[in-house]
Amino acid sequence: MPECSDQLFPMLLEELFEDHFSSMPSVWLDIVWSLAALGKVKQTHLDSVLQPHFYTPLLEDSSLAVPSRQKLLNIITVNDLEFPDGPCFPKEMVESIVQNYKVPEAGALQRSVREALTQLAPLGRYLSQNPSLPYGLTADGELVVDKNAQPILLDSKLEPDHHRIVLVVLDYKDLTLHSQVPTGVNALRMRLLKHLGYKVLQVP
Repeated sequence: MPECSDQLFPMLLEELFEDHFSSMPSVWLDIVWSLAALGKVKQTHLDSVLQPHFYTPLLEDSSLAVPSRQKLLNIITVNDLEFPDGPCFPKEMVESIVQNYKVPEAGALQRSVREALTQLAPLGRYLSQNPSLPYGLTADGELVVDKNAQPILLDSKLEPDHHRIVLVVLDYKDLTLHSQVPTGVNALRMRLLKHLGYKVLQVP
């Protein structure tokens, strides 16, 4: 975030309108997604993107479908979780978009960390690999622990003092250059996972 963001964003938002990008819908999608990732998006921005006449052509364009699908899912999640007073996106449409969203394969680092974690929480009984999460959000593992931070069986009934934990392993490509700061897409992913009630175990 730039140091002058408090002065910059109000001026920028005054100039950002969907009409200016009517011939470039994918650019408007990128702008709205970026504002959502930065926590600067408004309900009007979300509404402009979450209209079938806007997003359907993007999802049908083979050259844009994959990145557009992920950004659209992120925007839907922000709309539903961070703007609860606004209209929720239809659940059946979310499921349809998620069904056609291809989750990236785990890399060597993700597999290595997950394997190390199985020494504490055996896979299948205490640790879920590539869990199925709402809104197409991804994580490298999921487990539940009790108030003493001890793993419990995945099929156990959740109690009030249990905590759902997701493992998010960030490789070099998931971090900003020469830092340990997650890129925008990963920072947004972890923010949304927390909104869903998960505690995020980030590595590194």
